[in-house]
Amino acid sequence: MLKKQNPSLSDKIEVADKWIKLGHAAKRILQIVGVSEQIYYYRKKNAPYVRNEKRGGRPAPGYSQTVDEKKISDEQICEWLC
Repeated sequence: MLKKQNPSLSDKIEVADKWIKLGHAAKRILQIVGVSEQIYYYRKKNAPYVRNEKRGGRPAPGYSQTVDEKKISDEQICEWLC
């Protein structure tokens, strides 16, 4: 971080995390890197959500499933609705 002219907030938080995990006082480390405690803890609490691909999610387009997991094509559903 010392080599960068103007390190980004993310870079500062990354460096702070490293030192805090080593056991140093968070308040002191945040003062050194120039990040307020409020910003640091807000960023830690509201970290971007990373989706777990193995859990699934929305099924592939082209069909839906009934409660008993029977596949029904989107065309059939459109026909029923129209």
